[in-house]
Amino acid sequence: MNTHLRHLIKQLKALGWTYEPTQTNGAPHFIHPEYGKVIVASTPADWEDECRYTMQRIHKVTRRYLATK
Repeated sequence: MNTHLRHLIKQLKALGWTYEPTQTNGAPHFIHPEYGKVIVASTPADWEDECRYTMQRIHKVTRRYLATK
């Protein structure tokens, strides 16, 4: 596991997200009890970029959920 991913896991754990290393299709993902699930690429070329994209997807899911409330 990459340092960027470890940092992202710690950061998101504080926000209530849980990291699940595998899924039925083999892709790791983050799960939140209210917001749902966000997939992480399993073998990205650049972990720093993938972690940034994952964080953007998490913000998008969070905003979408809060907009519907």
